[in-house]
Amino acid sequence: MKVINISRADEGYTHKNWFYKNIYVNFSMIYYIIDGTAYYNDEKGTILLKKNHIYIFPVKKTFTLYDNPNNQLYHTYIHATTSPSINSLIEIDVENTPFLKDTISLLRKYISTADYNLVANFVNLILYYIFTEKAIESNTKNPIAIELKKYIDENINKKINLENLNKKFSYSKAHLNRIFKKNFNKSPIEYYNDKRLELSIKYLLENKSSKDISIMLNYATPAAYSNAFKMKYGLSPCRYMETIEKINN
Repeated sequence: MKVINISRADEGYTHKNWFYKNIYVNFSMIYYIIDGTAYYNDEKGTILLKKNHIYIFPVKKTFTLYDNPNNQLYHTYIHATTSPSINSLIEIDVENTPFLKDTISLLRKYISTADYNLVANFVNLILYYIFTEKAIESNTKNPIAIELKKYIDENINKKINLENLNKKFSYSKAHLNRIFKKNFNKSPIEYYNDKRLELSIKYLLENKSSKDISIMLNYATPAAYSNAFKMKYGLSPCRYMETIEKINN
């Protein structure tokens, strides 16, 4: 994996009404999230872009990017052509990865110089780490954790808790928690709850009500769904949709 060309690189806040719908580009958009609230959406659903994370958005795949106008995104961003092309979304936690943390620090220090050759060197270091160290790590994940994740992904619309996972996989709740957290940095129930909320955004954009979504995704009440949504995204489902409508108009 190598950078062939950088067409743009900078750091700052997004402009007013920052909303890119159905992007389809021939280069990789590399973002390091410093502050603010922003979202990425594709055919698989919507994710919140997390602080202190690197995101690389795919080439030649349609997706949408937007932020919360009340909490503008502040980010480091690079538009880079790579060989080979990056064809799937990549998310990496920088805070818990010393090598990437140091490299991002240097990248941010020099990015305003507009010396794209220097920026390309830092990006190459980041890509090298992601596609070598992380690739090796992903190939050695615990097979039980992988199977558990697959089961959750395929059953998001069903009620999942540690008791039924314990019965399904015949391992203790403590063991399932431990191996899943070691491999995916969160418990299986935390992962399940995050995926439910991501799916709920898809349903909101399809004009389904909070009541319908709470039933479809097995929340105890619409209020329980709304509270969980607000805790993760900083807005209630209703306010989220109002924000989207305001941006679109």
